Amino acid sequence: SDPYPAKMKAPDVPLASSTVPTLELTIGSLTLKCLHVDAGRFLMGLPYYMLVSWQEAPPHVVTLTKGMYIAEIPITNELLEAQMGRSINAADKLPANAAANISIADARAFCQSLSASTGKKVRLPTNAELEYVFRSGTSNPPFGEKYTGLATSQAQPAKAVGPNGWGIYMWEVTDSWEVTNDSPVSDHADQIDPSYPTVGSGQQSCT
Repeated sequence: SDPYPAKMKAPDVPLASSTVPTLELTIGSLTLKCLHVDAGRFLMGLPYYMLVSWQEAPPHVVTLTKGMYIAEIPITNELLEAQMGRSINAADKLPANAAANISIADARAFCQSLSASTGKKVRLPTNAELEYVFRSGTSNPPFGEKYTGLATSQAQPAKAVGPNGWGIYMWEVTDSWEVTNDSPVSDHADQIDPSYPTVGSGQQSCT
């Protein structure tokens, strides 16, 4: 039986949203819209009652002291090719789909190239930043039922389903992992701006 009340599985409503204007980056003839995320604090990880026998990411408070911009959609094949001038992905992936199966090196090369061409510092998010954005700044338990209608696959266009509470599309991809700027670490203590830079390949290559 399911012991959890329905209100625990209701979609998260952000406690606050940023009022900072969006940022648009020009990539060839394309435009990448980036949304501002204010600094904040949240409970990262899963409550113990959700994973009683196995806990990879115990609940701990994470404080992010700086605001940031995050792309409204995952980087697509079309954006990658427009910036890099070459195809990186499998030929069967459509241009409007999220770029999948690329290496960490290619993901970072894209960020470096976009930084140089726009004059803005572009990088991959950390694990903590990504979870903060995915959960729209809340500390509520991430029950899967909350994301019905938002989950998608890498075979669908970037805006095939609706966004989360902060307007981020395609953040729940059922058949891929996300690329982040650091290695996954099982923190047990509260953290401020956690980041664990990798040497070499880093986190898994994926969407």
